Amino acid sequence: MRNVLRYKDAPRASIGESDRRSLFAVGLTDDLMDWKIVSLDFGSSSSYYAYICNEDTAIGAHYRLVGELTFEIRIFDDVLGESMFAAKANKIRIWRAGAFGCIIQLLGRDVYVKQALW
Repeated sequence: MRNVLRYKDAPRASIGESDRRSLFAVGLTDDLMDWKIVSLDFGSSSSYYAYICNEDTAIGAHYRLVGELTFEIRIFDDVLGESMFAAKANKIRIWRAGAFGCIIQLLGRDVYVKQALW
């Protein structure tokens, strides 16, 4: 993963589609013993994208932290009903802004992203 200083310069990844304006992210709790679910609600039914950033990337002040996962993240949509995005990192932070803004921030050295970035 390339090192970028501003989230707008980071690559974007498709994270899924929804007919119900909502995706959900699943990952592990801090103790790695339980699953944690983070709901990602959007402004309308569509295909959704997220900026994929690392710990050195500055997150815009208009974004708010909506979830933090440990070790892995999988994002599921309701169109295909399967994981459309997956990544592994020591910590994963999910940031949201408005009805569509989404940032997945991967923290730590050993970062792996399953989806192709564009």
